[in-house]
Amino acid sequence: MIINDLKLIYIYIHIPKTGGTSVEKAFAWKTEKAKQIDDPFKTDRVDMETEYHLPAGLLKRSFPDRYQDYYSACFVRNPWDYVTSCYAWLRFYRKIPHEFNDWVKRGFLDTPEREMNIFMKPNQSDWITDENGEIIVDFVGRFENMRQDFKKICRKVGVRKKLPHINRFKRAHYSTVYDDEARDIVADWYRRDVELLKYTFEETTPLTQTKISKILKIDRLVYYKYPPITRTRGAAQS
Repeated sequence: MIINDLKLIYIYIHIPKTGGTSVEKAFAWKTEKAKQIDDPFKTDRVDMETEYHLPAGLLKRSFPDRYQDYYSACFVRNPWDYVTSCYAWLRFYRKIPHEFNDWVKRGFLDTPEREMNIFMKPNQSDWITDENGEIIVDFVGRFENMRQDFKKICRKVGVRKKLPHINRFKRAHYSTVYDDEARDIVADWYRRDVELLKYTFEETTPLTQTKISKILKIDRLVYYKYPPITRTRGAAQS
């Protein structure tokens, strides 16, 4: 999406299941006359904001001047956690009948075409890289540290916003639902994310900002197991 009003101009790449709906709500953003695209990765250009989920490469091709001038940001998520989140959404909204590990082993069986093209087929890195595999988004925040990284975006664009939590499904830590074969399938399917975004499969729940703050009673403590990725124009650095 391209957020453009009198007070705020920036580009937000909404990768599915990474907290994007919460970001949209925080900025009160909505598409005008939205037209759904079932596979944005097979779309060469758009002439308006036609979809909530548009890859950075597509936006750059479609609006090269604005893409060059505007600050861009997104969030990414541990790929093993990402797949369990997709499954929870599909199970609830699309009534996927399969047990999780069986669903993974059978190639995300019975996932509808649109969700397959947007949720499952692409790596998250596909949303934020160009044809050479280079990151073309200025700030890549981490879902695992979303509130802290969201504040960084707000400071960069000069606003103060409160981040709501939308579309939350209560579930166990992702490591408890995988068997070995399903874990390895996800590692192979999302290999580019594992390598580029430097994620690992965690056997236990990592300490979160909230838990640490409650234990130590420190409101501003920042815990980064996965630091954000920031980009200088023409290069990516972590």
